[in-house]
Amino acid sequence: TYTYTDGNNCVNSVSKNVKVNPKPTVTFTGLAPTYCMIPDLRVQLNAATNLPGTGVYTRIPAGSGITGTEFIPVFAGEGIYQVQLKWTVDGTGCSDS
Repeated sequence: TYTYTDGNNCVNSVSKNVKVNPKPTVTFTGLAPTYCMIPDLRVQLNAATNLPGTGVYTRIPAGSGITGTEFIPVFAGEGIYQVQLKWTVDGTGCSDS
């Protein structure tokens, strides 16, 4: 509620309802701690959430190695990477990574 009082001591106010949605919780499975660079190896990543919406997997630091919901070690190349899932809930725009 916002209330305003002018110099003549006239008062007026306005109120507005606000809905706060909970932060979504999302996890994913499918990754082992290490992989070898086997040419045909594709690892399926599986989001664990009952929320409507979409998820996007990315590699950190940014680069190749993730296509849709698959991690492909030979495309990622040698190194240590973090794989992140960002889930955005339909209708609210709320997200979690």
